[in-house]
Amino acid sequence: MADGFTIDEKSFGFTIDEKSFGTLPQRIQALGERLANLDPILKRRAALLGSVIDESFRASRSPNGAGWQALAASTVEKRRQGSSKPLLDTGALRQASNAQVRSKAIVFGTSGAPAKYGVFHVTGTSTMPRRAYLPMDEDGNPDFSSGPAAAWLEKTRADVIAYVIHGTRP
Repeated sequence: MADGFTIDEKSFGFTIDEKSFGTLPQRIQALGERLANLDPILKRRAALLGSVIDESFRASRSPNGAGWQALAASTVEKRRQGSSKPLLDTGALRQASNAQVRSKAIVFGTSGAPAKYGVFHVTGTSTMPRRAYLPMDEDGNPDFSSGPAAAWLEKTRADVIAYVIHGTRP
């Protein structure tokens, strides 16, 4: 092309030619504005991570897909609600678990009083099996390597890129 050039679409996802070259400054400005304000896409993805966490409680499995060990019969007998589902006796831990946006990042965890004992469920102890309800490994580090957590991360990457490059909101 004499008056324009092409950027490989496989690498960057768009083509610049003589027709679109005049709009390039506006496109770059819009891209910069979206990079400066990721809140619209991050808030949506944080809410969906909250759903992944909530589903862990409902399905009695970690966000990475590993099923939780069943409660001992003696534990079920002591529970206020008599439920055999792990981590659901009072619902306090489930209600205190969340994901939110802070400083262009999605932060997840447990707030309030339940945070004091939640970590022991995530990591396990010598007397209590690990029942991770947050996407974390046994050392307490973020873990999005498999299951619903991995699917959430992959979709989040794709959605953020689509938002920044094209302004697309899911």
